[in-house]
Amino acid sequence: MLLRIALFAVFLSCAFIAGSYLGKKSVPEMPSLTALPAHQDTLPEGGEQSGEHALPLLHSSAQAPQLFFFAGKASDDVWPVVAEEVTLAKEAGISNYVVPVALDWSEPYQPEKASAIEKQLQQYLDINSRAQLLLWINLNPPASWLTLYPDAALRFQSGLQAYPSIGSELWRNRALEILAGEIDKLEKSGLADHIRGYVLGALGEQRWRLPGEHDLSEANQSAFRRWLQNHYGTEEELAKAWGVDAQTFDRCAVPVFSQQEGQEKQAPVFLVLPQMQPMMDYYRYCSDQVADTLISAVTRIKEIARDNVLVLAPYGFTYELTEPSSGHYALERLLHSDLDGVILPVSYVDRGLGGTGGPVGPVDSLLARGKTCFIMDDTRTGVERDESTGLFGRVKGIRPDDIFEVQKRNFALALSCGMGLIWTDPESQGWLNIPDQWKQFARLKTLYADYQNKELQGQTPESPATLTVVVDERANFCLASGDRINNALLLKGREMALRAGVSTRFHLLKDVVDGVAPPSPVYLFLNPFMITEEERNLLHARLAGEEACAIWLYAPGYFGAESGMEGMSRLVGMDIQPFKEPASGESVYILSGLYMPPDQPFGSKTLWNPLFFIPPHDDLDLLAHYTSDKDKGSIAIRTFPENWTSLFIATPELSPALLRELMVLLEQPILTNDAEDIWYDTVYARNNLMTIHSNQAGRRSFSFGQYYDIEDLFDSSMSWFQKDTILLTMRTGETRVLQKKIIETEKR
Repeated sequence: MLLRIALFAVFLSCAFIAGSYLGKKSVPEMPSLTALPAHQDTLPEGGEQSGEHALPLLHSSAQAPQLFFFAGKASDDVWPVVAEEVTLAKEAGISNYVVPVALDWSEPYQPEKASAIEKQLQQYLDINSRAQLLLWINLNPPASWLTLYPDAALRFQSGLQAYPSIGSELWRNRALEILAGEIDKLEKSGLADHIRGYVLGALGEQRWRLPGEHDLSEANQSAFRRWLQNHYGTEEELAKAWGVDAQTFDRCAVPVFSQQEGQEKQAPVFLVLPQMQPMMDYYRYCSDQVADTLISAVTRIKEIARDNVLVLAPYGFTYELTEPSSGHYALERLLHSDLDGVILPVSYVDRGLGGTGGPVGPVDSLLARGKTCFIMDDTRTGVERDESTGLFGRVKGIRPDDIFEVQKRNFALALSCGMGLIWTDPESQGWLNIPDQWKQFARLKTLYADYQNKELQGQTPESPATLTVVVDERANFCLASGDRINNALLLKGREMALRAGVSTRFHLLKDVVDGVAPPSPVYLFLNPFMITEEERNLLHARLAGEEACAIWLYAPGYFGAESGMEGMSRLVGMDIQPFKEPASGESVYILSGLYMPPDQPFGSKTLWNPLFFIPPHDDLDLLAHYTSDKDKGSIAIRTFPENWTSLFIATPELSPALLRELMVLLEQPILTNDAEDIWYDTVYARNNLMTIHSNQAGRRSFSFGQYYDIEDLFDSSMSWFQKDTILLTMRTGETRVLQKKIIETEKR
């Protein structure tokens, strides 16, 4: 018995080490930009992408899988390591590569000068003559160029930074000139048939990310003033919006960022208008300016390149770039541009063993609009070079099986959504320079190809989601500080949805309003703060037509057609009142359920300003009340004569137990039923696939709703015939992908 306990303790220790190691961000926290090198050819580690309508042109056959290898650093000193990894990829049958390239910023630019990029690409072709290449182009200028043109540089209160200002026309125009020149050379070169697309990277981490501190350069000040003039049209309208008697465009300035804004626990969540309208305008300007710059580069490439060339960008990190000034809240605009698709990293919040590894953006909005999506998997593999021998091996204490389970989870997300996948060695340090890793990738490639062939043949029809998770980009513009509230609503909301045990989709609010998102019995609105009257009417009509339920979080309609309580009450269909002072969101669920025992508190004692409550009323049912006052409801539900249901959660703190309990209350099927305990595993359920990534070790049952033949894609020896429920024992962090097939007799 003592030996068994000791072995179990060792296993738990290994699982903890693996979870902690794998959960680390591959990309470091956003550092002080003054500390960054001015010209960075190394690409940030991470990124998940996808694309269902994707990339038949990236391969010699439309049937081929969309799997890539990416060594993120390009320099002579790391090329021997990269060459070994490219060779291993070739041996695994993977001939698609993402190649980081830098532009020639020498002055003056000489378009007739031979491109150094061709030599870099030839290195890949020397190893694999069938190579198909996506070129990741760094549009950031080197420090030497910014030294020549300091007016084009980003400026903080502390001084100039080693990045261009998003408002600099000089930087934008020169970048477009050099980009066009290099693309023209490549498209006319003998390598053109091997170039299948371009990835545009710029600003922070080459991911179009603006820092939290505001850019005070004159270039940005001027660009902000031009934006205000385009937005308001007249100075009278500007003064009216800003709540002042008179205001001229030439007197407007970028609002100064305070590091303390929104940090205090009792700090207001929202901007106070009209006093802080300049801040709201600046946040909107940041995203618009990033989108304008990116669209200009996309348009320039499309004018030069062949018709079948893709143009992609790392953009749309809606759930995880929480600062309102990040520049990542114009995805809706890009969906209507010539940009072919995006590259999204694996979640940096919950990516480790047992984590959800959820998408960082609303992937279904991209897929529904015909855009290509890729997941960039930069999982830390524990492979590094032994300095004494020069050989590569794994770090002690890191189990290869744990690494592969996380990679399988990320692969399953791409597979089930019809997205592409990029396996990445971010710093070209040899993370993937080990043969057994590529043997596993070769297996995944075969699975991907087989499944994609069936999908193209119409054997895997789209199935509706039980839960559509809805996010509104505009909501970030009204936040005093995004970190705290976005962590609660967007990050946690996404994680809770993936642990609720139901099939999920992730859409922008605009998709639901415009009818682009397919019908769903339940919609989870994470941040619907800024709803217009027209949008409210369209949402109500849609919900009634589908007889669906809307779950609204925290402050729906607060900045809507009617601001404050009236706007919230009309959107939700309940009387909603504010607390007079900052209050705790801790609550008690009133009903007795499987996942939420009665009288058990949920949420924290953290104070929120503002916080809202629902008074008791005959037209609704209270499901929870605040622990501070039983007469103040924190969750309520109401069904309308038009046959739609409104469920309002006033506290911003959601839990997997609460969301799962509400799904049961709404009579929605829960796909995972834990036999020994409640684990809240990650579930990706789409089409005929159900992916489970276990949170803890134990037995689980999986329900499919009707009888199917079921097969484990990763283990063909595991199959079940004519079952609607199966039972599996899983270890911590294990990934299973179950494919359900219509029973043969039913086909006939």
